[in-house]
Amino acid sequence: MFTKRLRQAVSAALAVAMVFGTNVIMASASAGNLTPGSTYTVSVSMTSAAPLPPVQTAFATALGDSVQVEVDELGNMTAVAHSQRMTINLGGSYYANIRTFDTAGVEVVSTRQGQYSTTFGNPSAVETITVPDEVRIPLADSSGTYELTVTVDFMDAFLGGGQPYATVVTMTLDLAKAVQVIDYSGLETAIGQAKSLPEINYTPDTWANLQTALEAAQAALTSGDQTTVNNSLAALNEAIAALEYKGADYTAVNAAIAKIPADLSIYTDETAQAVRDAQNAVIDGLDISRQDEVNAFAQAIEDAVAALVLKDTTGGNTGTPGGDQNTGNTGNAGNTGNSGAGQTVLDRNNLQDGIYEVQAYLWNASSDRASMAADSMKNTTRIVVSNGVATMYIYTQPMTLGTITASLQTLRVENGSGGFADAAVQTRSADGNPTSFSFALPHREEYINVKVNPMVAMMGNQELDARIKVDYSTLTAVSSTTNLAAQPSGGSGAPSASSPKTGDMTETGVAPWLCMMGAALAVVALYGKKKGMQR
Repeated sequence: MFTKRLRQAVSAALAVAMVFGTNVIMASASAGNLTPGSTYTVSVSMTSAAPLPPVQTAFATALGDSVQVEVDELGNMTAVAHSQRMTINLGGSYYANIRTFDTAGVEVVSTRQGQYSTTFGNPSAVETITVPDEVRIPLADSSGTYELTVTVDFMDAFLGGGQPYATVVTMTLDLAKAVQVIDYSGLETAIGQAKSLPEINYTPDTWANLQTALEAAQAALTSGDQTTVNNSLAALNEAIAALEYKGADYTAVNAAIAKIPADLSIYTDETAQAVRDAQNAVIDGLDISRQDEVNAFAQAIEDAVAALVLKDTTGGNTGTPGGDQNTGNTGNAGNTGNSGAGQTVLDRNNLQDGIYEVQAYLWNASSDRASMAADSMKNTTRIVVSNGVATMYIYTQPMTLGTITASLQTLRVENGSGGFADAAVQTRSADGNPTSFSFALPHREEYINVKVNPMVAMMGNQELDARIKVDYSTLTAVSSTTNLAAQPSGGSGAPSASSPKTGDMTETGVAPWLCMMGAALAVVALYGKKKGMQR
């Protein structure tokens, strides 16, 4: 009986304390030293006039030990606080939470789950409810003391019969000891972004400006001044926004365009138009941020060129069986062939539009023997006739001279006026060496005067006089699907094993080359010997 009466007395005293213990105001220093646009950490306490020390102690930490005070550019202040669970020690630990903030302007930003005691005398009787977590409390002035109207779940249960029971408490902020909080997060993020940018993408001037702003931003990280941090952040963001991209690399596009045949009329309209469309689709002047698009332009041209299909120009006059005249073909061999028992004959001076293959050799300029560069030219060549105009395609490969491997780099062909014109490079190998040339066929004679140069530095990059010997007796028509860029089958060098060797010392131009090679090797040997003696 005594215990029950004691419990009732304590409960009544607690109720009186909570009802009447709400009007004590504590003084605080002025907040006039707080800078607009800044954030401060400020000590906080909640007070109640409750006569019971356990209640006063519990309320003191209802908002923790400190809050953040934000001061906007106009000087308006807002306290950002996190409510805490209170513990009232009265013969046991009773839990309580601020359940609502009923003061005008207070904003509950987030909530949490909290436990409170439902039965006095039985601390283990608890219930879990949703209560405020982060709250924003506007500060009407800089006095440092602010009354808040709140409800507390523990009081709602005991004094409100389970209904909200409003009470007033006082929040005290020690503004005189406010410590400024420097927000480096935005600056740190901007610095990280600036450091992640690749220098290679941007113009030198704008990149240099960024580095200047970045250096100032990194120094501001230790300034301890929010204004300096803010200014550095603004300058760094401005420098990032002002970066200008370099232009995209069009090297692959230009290389692809160089592979487009000079005469697209010999190809089917559809495939020739695909090449034109791919070339016309190229957009000039893109910056490096669109390099993928530029690379796609190059690939589209490459694919279109590879897909070119020659027009079907086969056909001709079909001769009688056993005839000995220029006859048509009964299959797909162009305007060659004889449907009878006679011999196939092609008139090289009257070739119809189409594609032909003929054996040809790189010959000495003045002697009937292979040129010293003969091995650089494949023997199977092609002649393309379009609208009566004949173009010869020759195909090349690396050759070896002693310890030197070289490829023909230039080919010049004698024209009708006695001068020499450059043949066009049609294709190149992966390492950039020409693999095929084309030129307008100057005549239909057996020999074509040319000048060739494999560009061997130790031999002075000397150009050689030579002749292309065309064996028109091997002239045949080929399928219209032939890809002119593809290397034909066929060897290189002289037309027969009995022909003189490439290294014949009587060949025009060979002796000077070999002399230069010997001189060069002697110089190398002498240089090596001197270096050895010096050691």
